[in-house]
Amino acid sequence: MAILIYQQVQKVAKLFALILLSLSLHINAAEKTVTLCTLDNWPPYVGQDLPKHGYAVQIVDEAFALQGYQVIRRWLPWKRVVVEAKEGERCNGASEIYHTKERENWLRYSNPYGAVRMVIFAKKSRNLSYEKIADLAPYKVGLLRGTAISDEFEHADFLNKTEVNTHKQGVEMLYVNRLDLLASEEMSVKNFINSSKSHYNINNDEIEVLEPELNINRFHLGFSKKDKSNIARISAFNIGLDKLKASGRYEAILQEHGLD
Repeated sequence: MAILIYQQVQKVAKLFALILLSLSLHINAAEKTVTLCTLDNWPPYVGQDLPKHGYAVQIVDEAFALQGYQVIRRWLPWKRVVVEAKEGERCNGASEIYHTKERENWLRYSNPYGAVRMVIFAKKSRNLSYEKIADLAPYKVGLLRGTAISDEFEHADFLNKTEVNTHKQGVEMLYVNRLDLLASEEMSVKNFINSSKSHYNINNDEIEVLEPELNINRFHLGFSKKDKSNIARISAFNIGLDKLKASGRYEAILQEHGLD
């Protein structure tokens, strides 16, 4: 009888151990995930229809994977990405976010993993030029809603700024002279124009980039300061990113997307 009871206790103990192990694995798996809010369509950098969802997404995913993290993405419009990153509830943070002084109040930033040129677009026929932001004061300048160009541009209250909702809207307004200038990220606007079959296709030289550039903005992951566990997530990403670069994989990803 004692032996039978002992055997039953042993079985219960083993079953209990298996349950604890399963719970432990489940908890560890949950702890090794990171949820990022990402702009739903921003070619050539990110996009649900791009190969590997774009080079920026691939770099982030592979850097985290090297540290044992799985990335879960929520694809949203940009203004929603920023709001969700700030609140830290649906997402741990935002990807491909620029560093600004204002955002420092509620975001912790990762190391940069990409860079973009912020420039001024104009119609070539207007024969416009500038050397400094103050030179833009006489003109109506469009910019994509929610985009951070530079701290100097943001605080230039003397500028006549008009927000647009899409690259398409901005380029069309520029073409019909409802805007004098368009301040935006260079490659995504060129990508839109080159992929469009409209009259403003950049190959016919109607729209040009004015130099000098307004700014170089860098891609960061921005994590809500409300969640202290995001400190570990940032550290994991930064270490994974260093590994990607040291191994040559970072450059290989750029080459895969034609950005070497």
